[in-house]
Amino acid sequence: MQKKQVIFTIAILLALFCFGILGSTALAVDGPPYLLINGGDVRTPGRKVTLTVATPKGMTAGMRLAHSLEEVQNATWRSYERTIEDWVLPSGGNTDRIVYIQFRNSAGKLSQIYSATIRIEAPNYKDFDFTINNGSPETGTQYVTLNLSYINGIEGIEMSNTNKFEGDYEKPSEKMPWVLSSKSGLKTVYVKVIDSDDKTRVVSKTITFAPKQTDIEEGTVLKGVNTGMYYLGYDGQLHSFFHPAIFPSWYEDYGEVMFVSDAKIREFQIGEPVCFRPGSFLLKFTYDDAYYAVEPGCVLRPLTSQVEGALMYGKNWKSKVVQMEGYTKSFYTVRTRSMHNTTANILDRDHDGVDSKLEKEYGSSDGSVDSDNDGLTDYEEIYVWFSDPMLPDTDGDGYTDASELMNGYSPVGPEKVVELPSGSIAYPKGTIVYKINSSGYTSSIQKHFIVYPPMQIPASVKKTITAKNSKIPTRLVGDKITNL
Repeated sequence: MQKKQVIFTIAILLALFCFGILGSTALAVDGPPYLLINGGDVRTPGRKVTLTVATPKGMTAGMRLAHSLEEVQNATWRSYERTIEDWVLPSGGNTDRIVYIQFRNSAGKLSQIYSATIRIEAPNYKDFDFTINNGSPETGTQYVTLNLSYINGIEGIEMSNTNKFEGDYEKPSEKMPWVLSSKSGLKTVYVKVIDSDDKTRVVSKTITFAPKQTDIEEGTVLKGVNTGMYYLGYDGQLHSFFHPAIFPSWYEDYGEVMFVSDAKIREFQIGEPVCFRPGSFLLKFTYDDAYYAVEPGCVLRPLTSQVEGALMYGKNWKSKVVQMEGYTKSFYTVRTRSMHNTTANILDRDHDGVDSKLEKEYGSSDGSVDSDNDGLTDYEEIYVWFSDPMLPDTDGDGYTDASELMNGYSPVGPEKVVELPSGSIAYPKGTIVYKINSSGYTSSIQKHFIVYPPMQIPASVKKTITAKNSKIPTRLVGDKITNL
């Protein structure tokens, strides 16, 4: 009898050890697609990948990631992020790479460790080449396009007008905009590429810059006798200020405007319009319930809800809103939280950043961004405030979740909210926030757009606050932001 008890005890201990309850060994298990690499692809030409993360129910308080089981158990916890762009896999040639992930809930309980695998199959980086303006020998503007070939396997690219590089690589695309150095003559463009094993190569090409004879510099604002105002871009084209509030988002007054004849205006081609300056106004389009912040490159970032607007900009945040005609939204690139990816079998029909499987677990609707209609989106309730997306008043105190936050109180208890949630809210790119990145912004127009946050900002949110003191409008070409 005693021998059987000993055998039974040993069996129990072995089982506990195998499941990671005893000992230091953890097991990565299969399960729902809580982690996808490049949307579920099995191969990638380079080490930089995009991770898509969906949490198990209730495990939204934090996550940690690494490239081995041992590393993930010692990795630093981070706030939940739906998408992690430019995750860098370890080097090591054309082999499989594994990413491990673990979650925890607000009580500190840990999930199992999950994993995703992808294989690097990188082509030969030595095949890389490029042309300028498709091989044209001459250009009339400083603004040119680099046409890249054989970029599969190229992890990063850096362009320069000299043979000196800063080591600031960016993701390559088949067409990359570039601005030549000033003054006419033969120009050389240098391109340095790096592959998945950190091997580099430099390729150079030449083109003759023969600018059209004019005494007007790029970046000048022009006004004809019977025309509107135009910005003369580095592409040699005129760009209109299609809304009366756009010009004052960039300039203090009309002192920098050059008045010319209508005939001079007609000498130029008309290009795409100038967008609002990042960090200036918020936009609201007709037939669209969302509010948008403008980011560099004519990019619109939708506010998650009106609650987010109030928490970032203060109770009078709507005073920053400019009403726009619906068609003008087409001048911008709109970012989205959507996880919808039919190839990877991820459904997010309402494009709110919560996939249909998780919505089902919480009982919320994948056809509505705010299932309980309390003014707080399902995404915010699940990932930011940990409230119930199916209860308008989670803590049952007689006030809706959104109204509590609007008045500085938590939706899940009696506590006051005095600080933005760490890692869950990020200010739009280009925002100028008082005492964080507001030094150096001395003009009245810049001071007008400084944000005075209504509550404390944690270090994780401060890291998201970036703005360049620039008066040059930009646009997005592929993945690259370039001067207009």
